[in-house]
Amino acid sequence: MKSKVITIILILFLLASIPIYWLRLAYNIPPIRDGLYLSTVVAAVIGSFFAISKYGIKNARRVTLISFIISFLGALSNELVFEYHYIILKHDIPFPSIGDFFSLIFYTFLLVALINEVRLAKVNWKHTSKPLLGVAILISLVLIGIVSYFGVYKAYDPTLTLFANLVSMAYGVGDLFIILVSLFLVILVKEYSGGRFAKIWLTLLTGFVFFLAADITWSFYSTQYHDEVWFYKSLIDTCWMVGYVCFALTLFQFGFSITDAYKMVSKETNKNAKPLILKENSSEPQKEKE
Repeated sequence: MKSKVITIILILFLLASIPIYWLRLAYNIPPIRDGLYLSTVVAAVIGSFFAISKYGIKNARRVTLISFIISFLGALSNELVFEYHYIILKHDIPFPSIGDFFSLIFYTFLLVALINEVRLAKVNWKHTSKPLLGVAILISLVLIGIVSYFGVYKAYDPTLTLFANLVSMAYGVGDLFIILVSLFLVILVKEYSGGRFAKIWLTLLTGFVFFLAADITWSFYSTQYHDEVWFYKSLIDTCWMVGYVCFALTLFQFGFSITDAYKMVSKETNKNAKPLILKENSSEPQKEKE
């Protein structure tokens, strides 16, 4: 399946959110609404398996790709636990739960994957654009301040147990991971400037921006989100969906990059190969004389 077809399918997932969420055609039908949301997470999982099926596990990127698989399987498991409680058991998921464990797996292995890519890129920090690095660090520090206050400090609830508070604050720490990962991605986009991998990292960076926007918005309006106030739930879910679609596109691009590389090598090999002719009264091929 070609890259453009995959891209069109994933974009259609996002376009489907307009009538379902924003025009409220199926907003009050959780199986349809949440099924659309889950489809974007499933797309990211499929993309991670597609990428590793093309690269294999005997190369330097195996840590990255295996980490992506574990990460998105964690995200999917978290969503399935939530839907089981919400749709099947018809009550809110308890906190903390096994779903929170899977969610923290998502954040942790996402960071592992990106740190490995930075390591493989062998970034020459001395040659990195100082203005770009300065702006990226400044924006990161502002976001770290916001997340640290609302996602970590304000997450503490004296009425909860120590364990529950640790889990709650861990989500804020997960967002801090995303900010650090986004900083790394800015460097990678610059490092691969002009190449195909620059587009791949730019797509992933876009996904992290939307994901972080959803997480920060959720930290402000978590009550409205849980109460399913239309505007806030639609906005936050849409941002998360855009994030997952960008993650899926990144992983499919990973896979297609190696496929395209094989095709280019094959073309060059066939182009440079000498034609074969048959000896008279013989079935054995012989290279044409120079």
